[in-house]
Amino acid sequence: MRVKSRALLTLCIAVGFLWACSTGISGGNLSALPSAQPPTLVDTQPTPWPTSTRWPYSTVPRPSPAPTPTPGMPVFGWGPTTVPLAEPLVTEEQALKRVLLIDASIAVWDSPWSLDSRKSEPNRITLEAFPSRTAETGGKGGFAPELDADAGAVWRITIRGSVCLRLMDSRVGPTVKYDGVTYVISQRHGGLLSVGSGKPLTATSCP
Repeated sequence: MRVKSRALLTLCIAVGFLWACSTGISGGNLSALPSAQPPTLVDTQPTPWPTSTRWPYSTVPRPSPAPTPTPGMPVFGWGPTTVPLAEPLVTEEQALKRVLLIDASIAVWDSPWSLDSRKSEPNRITLEAFPSRTAETGGKGGFAPELDADAGAVWRITIRGSVCLRLMDSRVGPTVKYDGVTYVISQRHGGLLSVGSGKPLTATSCP
């Protein structure tokens, strides 16, 4: 075993000597070995922002400036949110035409009314105009400012007569007949703002 170990050691020394000769390294001459290069330093300092006020600093387009507020208008405030009618309901005839369409889906009359009812039955229909919902309720409605601003001026229209009302309201009985109905609509957008029934008629009922 010792003979084999010595032979293996001798072989390793011979191989090392041959490799050194082939690479030009002999004795203590280590000049052929590649020298270590110093590490490359990376600049980690942030790039300063340009001090010039001219635009652009890059290819990014300059953003559009904010619009200038209209004089006399608050920056934060309430305003209309619904789409207005092309022609506001400024006349009584315009208001009645609008309510006639609304009434057709809500009320069932014993004696139907029409636009001519104001002439044939002078006391049946009453129209009143108000500058706002708050004014229409006498300040009792408690409407938020945005709702008042959105509705604008309003019409209150009362139609008298025996009527059944089809409303999703537990306060209005589906089988109870009432002595008339009152609608409040917006002059600005024509929407229905409120519906109120007259006194219930105990002698009759809806089918």
